[in-house]
Amino acid sequence: MGVGNTAIGTFSLFSVTTGSFNTAVGAGALDLNTADSNTATGAAALLFNTTGTENTANGTAALEFNDTGSNNTAVGAFALFTNTEGDTNTASGEFALYFNTTGAFNTATGLLALQQNTTGDSSTATGAFALQNNTEGDFNTAIGNGALFFNTTGANNTAIGDGAGANATTGDGNVYIGADVEGVAGESNHTYIRNINTTEQSPAAGVTFVTVRLSAGRLGYQPPVMRSASSELQETVEELQATVAKLTQQLKEQAAQIQKMNAQLEASKAAPQVVSNPLKPVGVGGCISSFDLAGRTIGIADAHRVKSVRGVDPASGTWSATGSCCATFYPSRSQACSCNSVIFAVSGISRDNQPRGYLNRGNICARSSAG
Repeated sequence: MGVGNTAIGTFSLFSVTTGSFNTAVGAGALDLNTADSNTATGAAALLFNTTGTENTANGTAALEFNDTGSNNTAVGAFALFTNTEGDTNTASGEFALYFNTTGAFNTATGLLALQQNTTGDSSTATGAFALQNNTEGDFNTAIGNGALFFNTTGANNTAIGDGAGANATTGDGNVYIGADVEGVAGESNHTYIRNINTTEQSPAAGVTFVTVRLSAGRLGYQPPVMRSASSELQETVEELQATVAKLTQQLKEQAAQIQKMNAQLEASKAAPQVVSNPLKPVGVGGCISSFDLAGRTIGIADAHRVKSVRGVDPASGTWSATGSCCATFYPSRSQACSCNSVIFAVSGISRDNQPRGYLNRGNICARSSAG
């Protein structure tokens, strides 16, 4: 007969013979047990345990069908309900690890967490419905309600957040971070982080960037960007274009300033002046002849018809005339006219000292001589 056993309830520890240090509280608790150091609290808790040791079941039918499995902890009605040989499992929550049979080193916390797991090992599910449909997948971690909900045989997956990785099924090595970052069924070795696909970054020469598929937020990487001769030439062309555009703008500004200054200079110039000097010919009749420096006749008029002369001499501002004549005078000849008269002369100088019509450099003369 075993020692150190406590049984409270109908059929509790009913079959114990050599088992010791067992505690059974509730009808049928540890009913068929023969092993040591088990604790069952609740009706039918560890009901069918035979040789399994160091198990703790707290809740109606918790670990009810455990047979040889050891070091299991089940807290909650029907937690680890069908476990038979699996060791070192922890189920906390109603129906947590409900269908587990031989799976070991699993931890399920939450309603229906890892409910369908049968032979899968070393998975952790925290949150209601986390890893609920996992059956044979190993080394999965799901934290959040419904995380990795549809995973069945996929292994080495990590999901953090409500609904994270919910669409993953059979793929391995995936990471899902963020609520509702659901992933794609069957994919493997993909990483998703919520909101990362909304952050922009520009590639740079020689730098490897982590990239994101914008449509889904999936992470990857971009090899270093190698600078080619064409890209460097393109940069040079762009720099030159920018410089030309800048210089063009400066020239436009300078041209506008020059135009402004010219307008100011034009506005500041004095208006042309016209000087009227009435001339009174001396004597009667006769003519006026004008000559250039070479002695060529350039004009002739009757003196008595000349009432006034209008013109401006840049030096004096006036013209002057005296005397009268009756015929054209030719300086190269010995005689110029056939009548006696007094010398008549008109003098003036052009503004720029160059021949301009009848305003010639030097004196413009009309003269006559006797005989």
